[in-house]
Amino acid sequence: MHFKLLYLSLFGFIRLKSYCNADCWIWDSFVLSSSFRCLLFVMYLYFQMNILASYLEDAHHSFVPLFGQCSAFTDMRSENYDDFSCAYFNSDVCNGTAENCPTPETCENSGNSSQGCYAVWKYVGEQAQVMFKGCWTNEMDCDFDRCIAEEPSVDSAVRSVEVYFCCCNKPMCNREFQVGSKSFSETFSKIDRTNTTILTVDDSLRNVIFSLISVLLAAVLILIGFYFVRRYRLRFLLKSLESHSTALPKRLPLSLSNLPQRQIRLKDKISRGHYGCVYKATMGAQQIVVAVKVFSANNSDSWVQEQEIYAVPGLKSHPNILRFLGAEAHGTGPNYDYWLITEYHQRGSLHDHIKVHSISFQQLLSIGVSILRGLSFLHEEVVSTDKYKPTIVHRDFKSRNVLLKDDFTACVADFGLALKCEHGRTPNDTHGQVGTRRYMAPEVLEGATEFSAFAFRQIDVYAAALVLWELMSRCSLHGEEPDEYKLPFEVEVGLRPTLQVIQDTVATKKRRPIIKDSWRVDSHSKVVCATIEEMWDGEPEARISVGCAAERLNALWHVGADLDSDPKDELAPLMIAEQQHCDA
Repeated sequence: MHFKLLYLSLFGFIRLKSYCNADCWIWDSFVLSSSFRCLLFVMYLYFQMNILASYLEDAHHSFVPLFGQCSAFTDMRSENYDDFSCAYFNSDVCNGTAENCPTPETCENSGNSSQGCYAVWKYVGEQAQVMFKGCWTNEMDCDFDRCIAEEPSVDSAVRSVEVYFCCCNKPMCNREFQVGSKSFSETFSKIDRTNTTILTVDDSLRNVIFSLISVLLAAVLILIGFYFVRRYRLRFLLKSLESHSTALPKRLPLSLSNLPQRQIRLKDKISRGHYGCVYKATMGAQQIVVAVKVFSANNSDSWVQEQEIYAVPGLKSHPNILRFLGAEAHGTGPNYDYWLITEYHQRGSLHDHIKVHSISFQQLLSIGVSILRGLSFLHEEVVSTDKYKPTIVHRDFKSRNVLLKDDFTACVADFGLALKCEHGRTPNDTHGQVGTRRYMAPEVLEGATEFSAFAFRQIDVYAAALVLWELMSRCSLHGEEPDEYKLPFEVEVGLRPTLQVIQDTVATKKRRPIIKDSWRVDSHSKVVCATIEEMWDGEPEARISVGCAAERLNALWHVGADLDSDPKDELAPLMIAEQQHCDA
């Protein structure tokens, strides 16, 4: 058993280490599903090694139990028998000397009969008393590795005494015997008990104890191995960055081919986030104004993630997606800064603009339609013969991640948390609760997110509804100035709510930002309010898609928003058509 434990522990650790070297989920993910898979793998590995170790134990014995001087001698050392041998005992002739009780007995080969061992015993009280042990001509069905008796026979000499018989086909397999699954100790006739050592062996209990110990020790060794290998990999990664900094790519192939050699100078800091900073910069001899998003070394994953999203066909040319120009790495060793270069829009983010300026209803429609079109393009899956565009979900949609152009159209930006859902499936290491708290959908706050493309799209729809609400809250209707800008749920929970407060407000109490009655007076703005309410419905399946919402606002935009007139006759058939489109 000690051999088994050592073999299991060392071999299991080596197998797990090699299994986890190739960007394995064990190192990179600690969510419940990955931990469960890890546990299943450890259990599978243990049982496989346990089976193998059981076979090895039969050939490599490790101890010698001695049942008295005349008992069956159990040799469990690692040796190969040239002749077939069995444990020997005869209660009629054994008087306690080695001459009368040879152990073990070498069996003679008797022609075509296969060789085996046998044991016969009876019980005195609760104690097993061996009567005979020795070689057995295996002409009956004795295809067992262990000596096991299923039921007793009656001794012909003493009819009231039940006698047990078992046979087996392995050398020395009769050194221990049992009835069913219970193993018994031995006592012997005609033996001086003062010179006898009796060992009680309970196989079932012993196996349970050793199994529990081996599982516990193996688990401890594996966990220790995880810890040290993980630390080793982290140190190795840092040393690699430090010693091989020149090997890091200075430019990635995602850069546009028609760009000149970039000579970028950072100018003014525009904004700052958890990932790093955004700068206004100039590029090249022509001093082209660009925006440079500088990621710190700790956020290099977001830098890579944004480039992977921009590599999706069509994203770099869509008018409502922030135009990507290139990526660079600057610095030495572990002090690298990672740059993402995009177009510059002087109006800045939608949040920054409407915080200071109010907007007209026509501008609201222009901004709203372009936002929803950009988001709809991300959500769309395009399958064609030459190019495939997967569904992309933003997962951190908010007014700060929307940039405003000079013509009052908008483009979606910041894809650090975006996710590609190829063929409707999400990656295995996806985390559900990401993004900005006050923009999280109820199902995200409750931790009840389905990991599907549809579920993640509906989360974006909810966040887009809050952005439209922000636009409505800063829109001048009928010439009246709007109230001061406030974030969604700022009135309800304040500026810095905890996750628990947001969860209680949005998911438990099912509250939403207030839509004022004055916003519903006009037939056009009433449609926008109704669209917002359908987008932030508490049930994900009940929310309309961003494509449907875009069509509704686009219909209003083309009809024209003359708030001094009452275009009900003009608007009614249009809204009926759009409602039919959404329902379809």
